[in-house]
Parts: sequence; structure tokens; C-alpha cells
Amino acid sequence: MKNHGFSLIELLIVIALIGILLAIAVPNYNETMTKTKIEAQTKELHSAITNARLAALQNKQLSSIKLSPTSYVFGVYTGSDYSTPSGFKEVTTVSLPFVIQKKVGGGLGDISGYSIDFDTRGFTIDPFKNNMTIVVTPVKYGGGDNCIVVYTTRTNIGRMDDASTCTTR
Repeated sequence: MKNHGFSLIELLIVIALIGILLAIAVPNYNETMTKTKIEAQTKELHSAITNARLAALQNKQLSSIKLSPTSYVFGVYTGSDYSTPSGFKEVTTVSLPFVIQKKVGGGLGDISGYSIDFDTRGFTIDPFKNNMTIVVTPVKYGGGDNCIVVYTTRTNIGRMDDASTCTTR
């Protein structure tokens, strides 16, 4: 007599093996997707900061990125004084899926109320904000890009290697 098909035992073994493989693959897939989304948000924020710097330089107009944990606002100042809120003209508001924080010492702190202001030469205005590091959380060590360092004359993107260091490119 010829055996056509699979036995119930063979079928159950194959289903069990597929279940084990899925149990291993799904958490890795979710972690990979989270890392990818964090990296995309970091690149988007880096691009927005670079564009604000270029807008100030090209238009000879003070510009700013006002930061909050879950969004940022790009705008320009209508006058020559960036210290008066009445002169700020909002151009774009962007909501962020992941919380951003500011690196403070060896840890992370709230970024609410911080802004990155650029003068007509494209330089950051406030010298105390030099080397401001913005971190997209949750920090996935060994993942993709998740931090931005804003210097007076440039903005670099990088990755957190440990809780206190952003290694930029």
C-alpha cells in the first residue's frame, strides 16, 4: 500500500517548527522596525535644522526651530530681534512619533522651551547652546542614527554608543 500525504504527527511537527521560528523572528522584526523609525525621525529632524540654517543664510533673515518633546516648529523672525516672541512667524509645525530630549551631562533632560536660532550668516545665535545634543528616545544602542549635535557653524548626525556620548559622522 502506498502512502499518499502526510501523517498528523508530521504535520504537527512542521507547525511547531514554524511557531518556534515565528517566536524568534517577530520580536527581532519589531525591534528592527523601531530602530528604523527612530533613524528616520532623526534624519528628518537633522534635515529640518539644516534647512533652517540655510533659510537664514539664503534669505538673510533670522530663523528658528522651537523644540518640544513631541514636535518642533520652524519659523522666521520678521524683525532683527529674536528675543521678542511677537516677531516670530511660524512657517511649519511637525509632530514627532518619538520623544526628543536634550543631552545634559551624563543623562537626558527635557527639551521643552529650547530653540535653535540662526542669524543671517547661518550661525547659531546663543553661544551657550553650542554643542547642543538632541537625542531621539528610546535610545537603541547599536542601532542606527539617533542623535544630532548642533554646533555654531554645522549640524552633525550620529549614534549614541553609550548613555553620555553621541558619536557623529
